[in-house]
Amino acid sequence: CDERFKPANADEIAKAKAKYKIPSDKKYIFSLCTLEPRKNLIRAVKCFASFISKNNIDDLVFVLGGAHWDAFIEKLENEIGSLDKNIKSRILKIGYADDSDQAALYSGALFFVYTSQYEGFGLPPLEAMSCGTPVITSNNSSLPEVVGNAGIMIDYDDDAAHIKAYESYYYNENLRKENSKKGLERAKLFSWEKCADIMITEMKRRAGL
Repeated sequence: CDERFKPANADEIAKAKAKYKIPSDKKYIFSLCTLEPRKNLIRAVKCFASFISKNNIDDLVFVLGGAHWDAFIEKLENEIGSLDKNIKSRILKIGYADDSDQAALYSGALFFVYTSQYEGFGLPPLEAMSCGTPVITSNNSSLPEVVGNAGIMIDYDDDAAHIKAYESYYYNENLRKENSKKGLERAKLFSWEKCADIMITEMKRRAGL
């Protein structure tokens, strides 16, 4: 991912929270993607609602960043609208996040959620890890290759696993620190330079050079 993805400082995080109207007195979990069916956001949000209700949590919000499909956002709005008013207010759709703000938004999050039904690669989890943010992803398609042992991976369609993963990070600071460190190291394995080297080596091999 781009070199701008690195841990942000407290001032950068505070400015990003203020810009996107994330309450300064709340922790937040973050998701950044196009809001569309494949990203499994309805389940992630409803499991967040169950998680905070079950544990009587009042210091946490769920921030959804990214552009959206019009048809899907209507369905998402309907699902959120059916939630309790107090819980509904804790789900924040901030829309498109400027490139210059994304590292700060990742860095300020308690953890990052990306439990897609499938992914061709999965760049946002890599961006999050590059910023030192613990990640939760689904365990399908390319995501295990990206995340390795540096995050929590679950079945995308398992509600109980979502809630357990949220609880694991929320209540276990040591796990968050451990996976933050692992994520930073894991992210170093991926670079455009390495990608180019692999491609050049393979092309030379096939050309018999």
